[in-house]
Amino acid sequence: MRIFITLLLFMLFLPQNGYSAQPKGVCDPTITLRLEEMPFEQVLKQVSQQTHLSFRIDDNLAQKKISGNFVENDVETFIAKCLRGQNYSAIHDEASNTLTIRTFGEKNNQLVDISPTGMTDESPVINVDLQKLHAKEDVVYKQYINDPKAIEPLTSTHLNDIALLKDEENKIYDEYINNPGSVEPLTGIKLQEIGELKKKESDSFNQNINNPKSVEPLTGMTLQEIAKLQTLEAETHIENVNNPLFINP
Repeated sequence: MRIFITLLLFMLFLPQNGYSAQPKGVCDPTITLRLEEMPFEQVLKQVSQQTHLSFRIDDNLAQKKISGNFVENDVETFIAKCLRGQNYSAIHDEASNTLTIRTFGEKNNQLVDISPTGMTDESPVINVDLQKLHAKEDVVYKQYINDPKAIEPLTSTHLNDIALLKDEENKIYDEYINNPGSVEPLTGIKLQEIGELKKKESDSFNQNINNPKSVEPLTGMTLQEIAKLQTLEAETHIENVNNPLFINP
């Protein structure tokens, strides 16, 4: 039971926009893009050209529409903004410099490969070999995940037993989270009171964020001034990138 409560608390404090594994090992190029309803697959093609990273993504993410003004974001931050609210994992393979992005709970999705274009060191032979390797990995993964007798290597537990354990944990969590009288152990406050407090905070945040005259406390600038400054920085950066005479100091 102590294990269940610990897991329950972990689930309670997950970020509201879902868990995303950090793409370990990714280098630190920055990404500057202005997007409007662009499919995620097309977005990553542009990112791939800027960073020389390759990507593999679930096909259900490929057509997700992305909008926003992104200025000098690192890869991890950029992906997190694009997939805000989505439960996903991002794993970087250093050998092939490939970032694989998969959604949780999806077993049978096909993977879409996205590679840099116009690179002088591209080799069709290597690309074909990688495709065969990825296809073989997908077959092995599907066989493993669909076999209830398969053993999870970290815990040496059968996948079927893990599924039963998760079902039991979910029942306990549902009973806890759906009872407004449940007490959050770290603060000693009832969930109903926490919900009311979060609603007040959310209402206050929405009022401030929608008011261009609201002052950002760290800079002392109004949100309107910050927005103008960010737009100017983005335009300047794009002009510099497209200027062959520009010298990066």
